[in-house]
Amino acid sequence: MVDLLVPVYLNQRTVFDMIAMLQGGFSTVTTVNRQKHDSVSGKVEVGGKFGLSGVLSSLVQADFNAKSDLASGKGSNDSRFENRYHTPASIFYTLRKSLHDSGAIKNLNDFDAVLCGDLIDFEANLKLNPALEYLRGAKNITNTADFLKELSVSSPSSDKRGKGKAPSSGKNRGLSLMDSILQDFEQGGTFDLVSDSHDLPVKAVLTLESDFLNDPSMSDLVDGTFKVLAKVFKRVESPEEGISLIRKTFINSLPESDLKKMQQGLNSIIHNTGFNLPSFTHKIPGPAVQVMPIAIFS
Repeated sequence: MVDLLVPVYLNQRTVFDMIAMLQGGFSTVTTVNRQKHDSVSGKVEVGGKFGLSGVLSSLVQADFNAKSDLASGKGSNDSRFENRYHTPASIFYTLRKSLHDSGAIKNLNDFDAVLCGDLIDFEANLKLNPALEYLRGAKNITNTADFLKELSVSSPSSDKRGKGKAPSSGKNRGLSLMDSILQDFEQGGTFDLVSDSHDLPVKAVLTLESDFLNDPSMSDLVDGTFKVLAKVFKRVESPEEGISLIRKTFINSLPESDLKKMQQGLNSIIHNTGFNLPSFTHKIPGPAVQVMPIAIFS
């Protein structure tokens, strides 16, 4: 049975690089020649075109046409020389099959055999970075609570003595802190997903490049079960070590005790709104791997 793939994330640059390494480069040009003889005028036109599909047109594209006259001859002849072109997804399909056939891909279930630099193929449920989700949720909840409070104060039946009252300084500081951290998360064009699967003996942190997403909103990516082909670049065994989910932010350098104080302060602000959020998770404990996905697909 053919295992057709539907990628939701595909690092095309890495796919092209790897397939070129394995095959010593790959051809990108199709040549089509046509020779046609006009029996009345005795003129033969020879034309040719070198071209690429839109997917590869950024690599090479050239056109030429040539004409020549012949004194005699009849008939026509078409000759066509062509290479078959692939989409990025079909090139990845070929690459993955080649890697599996050669035994170059390791199984994440055998964690002891997985080393930094290895290629791994695994299946897992994927979640957005829980630290980022917590901060986004905390900010949205706080702003929503303030909006609802303003509506209540401005209603005709309410006591207007509190109208226009400024938020507490603690809330202002909390919102300012969340804004600063969220800005750090958005820099660099990369973001993290976290695997969430009881079938895997280890957790995986997937660091993606936003340029290679099929859908920038990630509506087709999170909260689903997908297969992942990735390269390992960090491996931790100890639960105390772990993989940081806030390493892009300035709070990553804070001691654990200060991070707990910050969480308590944010939780206090959220608690006063009447809403609830899951606890702030800023580290994935070992055993775990951090990987650069080549593709995420179903």
